[in-house]
Amino acid sequence: MRPFRRLLRLPILGVSILGCAVLITAVGIAIGPHSKEALFAVDRERIDVDLDLSPGAQRTEVYDSVGNEIGILRYDIDRQLVTIGQVPDDVLATLLAVEDNKFWVHNGVDVRAISRAMIQNLTSGAITQGGSTITQQIVKLRVVGNESSISRKIREAVLAARLEEEFSKEEILEFYLNEIYFGNGAYGLQAASETYFGKNVDELDVGDAAFLAGLIRSPGIYDGFDDVEIVGKRRSMSLQSALDAEIISEDDRDRFEQRGLPDRNRSPQRTDETLRKDYFLDEVTEALLAHPALGETYQERFAQVYNGGLRVWTTFDPTLQRHMEQAVEDVLPEGGGDFEVAIASVDPATGAVQAFIGGPEFADFQFNLVTQGRRQPGSSFKTYVLAAAIEKAGLFPFDTISGMGPAPFLIHPTSITKSPISTKMQERLGLFSSRS
Repeated sequence: MRPFRRLLRLPILGVSILGCAVLITAVGIAIGPHSKEALFAVDRERIDVDLDLSPGAQRTEVYDSVGNEIGILRYDIDRQLVTIGQVPDDVLATLLAVEDNKFWVHNGVDVRAISRAMIQNLTSGAITQGGSTITQQIVKLRVVGNESSISRKIREAVLAARLEEEFSKEEILEFYLNEIYFGNGAYGLQAASETYFGKNVDELDVGDAAFLAGLIRSPGIYDGFDDVEIVGKRRSMSLQSALDAEIISEDDRDRFEQRGLPDRNRSPQRTDETLRKDYFLDEVTEALLAHPALGETYQERFAQVYNGGLRVWTTFDPTLQRHMEQAVEDVLPEGGGDFEVAIASVDPATGAVQAFIGGPEFADFQFNLVTQGRRQPGSSFKTYVLAAAIEKAGLFPFDTISGMGPAPFLIHPTSITKSPISTKMQERLGLFSSRS
């Protein structure tokens, strides 16, 4: 009698959950062999929508002249697309064991999972399990939203069945892996791998996957760092699911249990320097935001630059940049004093800007003396003239030459540009962008 009495004491919310689950179960059964009839059983207007699996906002990646990533540009959302083939098999299996262990066999709705979750939630007096499949989660994210109503759940189930009819399992799973939110601004498995572990998705193991799977259910509540106890329990539950699915052994589970959680004191970002902002990357960003090919308005260009998933290759030479920075460090007095240095290295044959220093540390200064300083190079150009005279004419510093003769020059050279070194700077950055 005790279970029955517990049911009688459940709040109205529990009864609502029961009714909702029963209806979803009924719809799920109907969808199985008679999906077309089930579609007609629901308001046609509410289910006659485009089911789109195009990716959401993606970060832009910036590369140097040899193809190494030197920076990423994003706004709020950090996402980089991956394919199923990039995800280790045991990691993929662990995520499915936790989120949807019947994914490969159901047709969008898992009736047994819904029933099991209903019973668990009612007997525990709280919502501790969810019965939604991965396909239903996608429909919820893209179409129906979070409204708590029976009609919404029915619509979600019917649209999930439609999604399974229109797309393959692989397409649905790949979209899910790139779309789901893991907290701390990380959307998709790759961004989550970098945010919490500082590595790529192909380097993940089951222990990492168990941690990430524990974030999916409610990332906004604790974002993986606010409540260590909850995070640890969720990881343990995920590891148990992996053990039950025979993905790992008991020894593996115990070993992963002993592993510490991601460092809470580390900023939840990538561990390398590709998120850092410097003068060159800042100039690239400004050039992109002004590029007419990316949109007619600033708002359109902003969306493309920060959410459009661009791949941008530049003329930046990291070796030359290191030499340049070392030269400045060797010449400037310790601490810098009142001295400021701005240098730009431009390939005279192509006009490509290969490296430059815009001033002191960008994080502290953020004023580009190269492009914003409006300072003339002055006598510093005498060394270049002398070098050219020695190289081209065989002259020496003590030689005297006549300056007579035609000498065309531009009057008021700064009237049409911020400074000579910044003339056509944006055009010479060598930006080439393409979508991935």
